[in-house]
Amino acid sequence: MGMNLDDADVVARHIWNGIARERRDIYPRGPERLLLFLQRLFPRIIDGNLSKLARDPAVKQAAS
Repeated sequence: MGMNLDDADVVARHIWNGIARERRDIYPRGPERLLLFLQRLFPRIIDGNLSKLARDPAVKQAAS
């Protein structure tokens, strides 16, 4: 689906820093944060669109 994955070390460091600061919630950085916000406001719309993308043959072909 054309997603860029963050480096595992960067993600682990972000989580570790949140734990060290006793944060209850740790959120992703960058554009993923916007998607998380929209997911909370409009869960059915976001889930439906992501499902359509996952089933779209054009998306699967572009990813390979």
